[in-house]
Amino acid sequence: MMHMDFDEAQQRFARLTTQRSQGQIPEDRYRTQVNELRVQDPSGTWWQPDPDSGGWIFWDGSAWVPGTPPKRAAPAQKPRPEAPRSQPVPEGGGTFMDMKTFREISRTQPLSQRPQKWFDLLSILGGIVVAVLWFIYGSIRASTEGFDFVTPILLIGIPVMLALYRSRIDDVLVSIQPVRQKFSRPLLIGFAIATPFLTAFLLFNVLGFSNYALLHWNIILGTLLSYAIVREPVLASGGFTRPGMNGRLPMLMILVCCLCVTAVMADDCEKDPLNAQDCLRTAGYAQMLAAVVSATSGIFVNFPTFVQAVQPQGGPMDQWRQKNEDDFQKFVDKKREGLHYDKEKDAWVADSELNKLQQQRTQKQHELDELQKLHDKRVKNQKKNLINASVGAAAGGDADKAAQILKQEQQALADENARIRQMQAEIQKLDSEISYQQTRQQFHQQK
Repeated sequence: MMHMDFDEAQQRFARLTTQRSQGQIPEDRYRTQVNELRVQDPSGTWWQPDPDSGGWIFWDGSAWVPGTPPKRAAPAQKPRPEAPRSQPVPEGGGTFMDMKTFREISRTQPLSQRPQKWFDLLSILGGIVVAVLWFIYGSIRASTEGFDFVTPILLIGIPVMLALYRSRIDDVLVSIQPVRQKFSRPLLIGFAIATPFLTAFLLFNVLGFSNYALLHWNIILGTLLSYAIVREPVLASGGFTRPGMNGRLPMLMILVCCLCVTAVMADDCEKDPLNAQDCLRTAGYAQMLAAVVSATSGIFVNFPTFVQAVQPQGGPMDQWRQKNEDDFQKFVDKKREGLHYDKEKDAWVADSELNKLQQQRTQKQHELDELQKLHDKRVKNQKKNLINASVGAAAGGDADKAAQILKQEQQALADENARIRQMQAEIQKLDSEISYQQTRQQFHQQK
């Protein structure tokens, strides 16, 4: 049983096609997301929609070729734009895999070919296990130290948040891709494993955090930073592979971090190691305990990346990943050269003065539209506020206060009117500049 069938892939493809036609996503991101819509038929053949023709293509062992998926009468036609009003579904679909599907995939598919939803549920289940174990440990001395409910919430909530908002987080992480690509995958994994130990050391020794505050902040910072280090936002979704790696480097990073945080041991935790609060305020034990809990959470969250690194599989997924890495590097290089992708010309072109003016004009118009909506709403409510103030004053209320409120409302309206007129003037000026640049461009083309 697959995490995505042909119908679901076709629906997502139709959504992406509509978003591209409406200008909501650029061409390169459209192609990247279409290439993620992989479906495996019962015979083990991989299929995906063709981003160019709208039909289906399959991997024949050496190349992608057009074909008809099993149990389908004809190749999928170019999807009809449906103009969906909802926002694009985040990676992972916004919902979680059911346990039946989770167990089925666990039995039938190797780790490196399991979908992102499977790993999402695994990270949540892992968080639940760690949360239960920590709650039991922290409750042993609860009569004197109190219960810790925040840590279990964080251990479960962070994997849930990352699964639900993965695509939005990816949009933020894209900006650090050029920096990440300067390092090898083994080194990045080593950094990710070491990060919770480093943050625990800094929080305790530099910033002075201790007790449960140290643990809570280290779970947040250590887990999210390690995720940012190993996550590949452009190459989203699990089930794709990388060349194998030697596991000695990550283990070496762990040992180095352990040496860093075990320099001095106090007596409190040694006297009562079952007292979580004592251990979280004892130098050495505090950093280590906070780091181990955070690192365990990070391992479950980043498990897909670790699997992809140590279990290479080859085949279409491997080649697809390599192609997208090459495409992203090309995208970064072209942007550094000051170029942008022109969909109509299907080529990278230099940013002209006309393009910059048109972008400024679009942004300015968007700001004006938002301000106009706010202004119209305020005007609509002004009459209602005037009636309410008059009734309140007539009923023996504070007439001076009512008059002051109305005066403030009128001043806000006047300020908004002035801002609207200013923005309209700026747009008119941009229109004049755009018209001049268009005339100049046409003249040079004719010449």
